[in-house]
Amino acid sequence: MTDLYHPSIYDADGHVDSFWAATAGPEVDGWSPLSGDQRCDVAVIGGGYTGMSAALHLARDYGVDVRILEAGPPGWGASGRNGGFVGPSSSKLGMSAMIARFGEDETRRYYRNGLAAIDLVRELGETEAIDYEPCGDGELGVAHKASQMNGMADWAATWRDILGVDVEVWSREALAERGYTGPHAHGGLFTHAGFALHPMKYARGLARACIRHGVGFHGGSEVTSWQREGGEHRLITKGGSLRARQVVVATNGFTRDRLHPGFAGTMLPALSNIIVTRPLRTDELEAHGWRTPCPVWDTRNLLFYFRLLPDNRFLLGARAATRNTPASTERYRRWLIRQLHTMWPAWRDAEIDYFWRGFVCLAADRVPHIGQLGDDPTVWHGMAYHGGGVAWATYSGQALARMIAGNEPAERWLSAVVRQPLAKFPMAALRLWYLRGAYVLYGLKDRYG
Repeated sequence: MTDLYHPSIYDADGHVDSFWAATAGPEVDGWSPLSGDQRCDVAVIGGGYTGMSAALHLARDYGVDVRILEAGPPGWGASGRNGGFVGPSSSKLGMSAMIARFGEDETRRYYRNGLAAIDLVRELGETEAIDYEPCGDGELGVAHKASQMNGMADWAATWRDILGVDVEVWSREALAERGYTGPHAHGGLFTHAGFALHPMKYARGLARACIRHGVGFHGGSEVTSWQREGGEHRLITKGGSLRARQVVVATNGFTRDRLHPGFAGTMLPALSNIIVTRPLRTDELEAHGWRTPCPVWDTRNLLFYFRLLPDNRFLLGARAATRNTPASTERYRRWLIRQLHTMWPAWRDAEIDYFWRGFVCLAADRVPHIGQLGDDPTVWHGMAYHGGGVAWATYSGQALARMIAGNEPAERWLSAVVRQPLAKFPMAALRLWYLRGAYVLYGLKDRYG
């Protein structure tokens, strides 16, 4: 099966031209492409947050001989491109639907796992000396229409109960005092959980920690063929091969159908686009009363996510794109700039210094997945973070390490929400068309609903 997107999105020769890549400092030392025929206990495919967290915890905490195979340099994929939001959820399944399917106890455990994921990011920053530029002390969800404030207090009460942290409802006036003002700012929901960070600095910090703790990191080593030879897996790259008794697949939105039959048709990558302005002047910030250092998202179905960066640049990201040809990429860039001008009209003269794009990853059941393949328990996976992967990918890697080490049953500490077996999309060859249809519907709801 051919790839879902234009080949340019899979080009792993170097990082995309993002603000994060431009400001992350020096590249990681100590990694090299795989060469020759080598062997380890656990091979990890994917050098992003999931793969590096799994490898780090396996090597550091359990003494496992582990190697990472990554198509590009460390943090090449979504881990070096995202908006840097560290939050408690990684699902597109609504809370009521999650409770109906899994029950209140497992839903509560899912969100408590999410809080543990936030804590894990902070802990790794401290224990591994990763300077990832933390910002804010919570997450702010903003009503993009006045009607979105209807029922906000009830939603906050439910969220407060399930999550177990303080959740405040802000009127439009309170939002203006504590956050910002604008035509699409009608109040909001502030959750005292989460923060923001510099995603590439975090990724490179994890890579350095992996190498420091003995993980073999092989960048420039895309897996081109996967064979089973007796009790071992043999992963072949352009430079060599790696044999291992167990494999962790941590490729998320960049999981290509041809990698392994067990993953074909199970993941739906969706494009997300980001622009970053030049540093805004004090008078420009005051024009919209921008005061919050916290990451912000809004109530659109095709949500916008945004934040003020430490040097007063403004980041705006959005999902709506389903094509990444050069022409469509330019159209989406211009569209995103128009959205910035509509939401914050006083910033029309702020030049756009950076634009880039990458994948978020969706599963058919709209929840993350952490576990083993049903027909081969030696193949593990952590993926489908639905745009909430900074914390959850880190936690997923740690969870996989715990499960591979086998010290305690996962049922005791990991929510059933994320332990579900992977399912293929119905008529998987058409899954990108499903997404396009959904985006049209969501866009109409956002505009007229």
